[in-house]
Amino acid sequence: MKIVYLRNNIHYVFQNSFVFSGKLKESIAFDNSKNIDEKRIIESANFADLSKDVKLVKDGFDLIVGEKGSTLSGGQRQRVSLARAMYSNPSVLILDDFLSAVDAETQQNIINNVKNIKSNLTTFIIAHQISAIEFCDLILVLDDGRIIDSGTHNKLKDSCEIYKNFIMMQELENEVNNGIYWWTVF
Repeated sequence: MKIVYLRNNIHYVFQNSFVFSGKLKESIAFDNSKNIDEKRIIESANFADLSKDVKLVKDGFDLIVGEKGSTLSGGQRQRVSLARAMYSNPSVLILDDFLSAVDAETQQNIINNVKNIKSNLTTFIIAHQISAIEFCDLILVLDDGRIIDSGTHNKLKDSCEIYKNFIMMQELENEVNNGIYWWTVF
């Protein structure tokens, strides 16, 4: 297999996404910015739940983003990177903590979109949030760089102590963030 084929068919979305200066649509189209397909730009932005933000600005996809996307929030930069990945139409998609800077509603919208394309695309998700992986066909639990268990979300929550503890920690964190606090009296 040639390296060019791999590079053209695998797309990696980093947690700390990079956005190119210039028009937003050029950053999404990236390598194809000379022949931008407007329909694919919109489809890719919809997938990344970015269209709602684009509709709020006068210039839309012609918005000029600053150097490294400085005019965008962290969540918007992550979603531009995800839209770029979808625009490239990869065979393999690697998502590395790609939802860390988005709100809960946006996260759920993107997860639903990932679920819907799951059968057409090999997707690897690296995440610290259980909600970003619980729908996956296979989850690998790592501890100190080693795979200690694998399976579906339901299997792991019943059989893997580290996974169970991780779920409990996130549930407690969500309760605190929703205004429920735990007090311990000694």
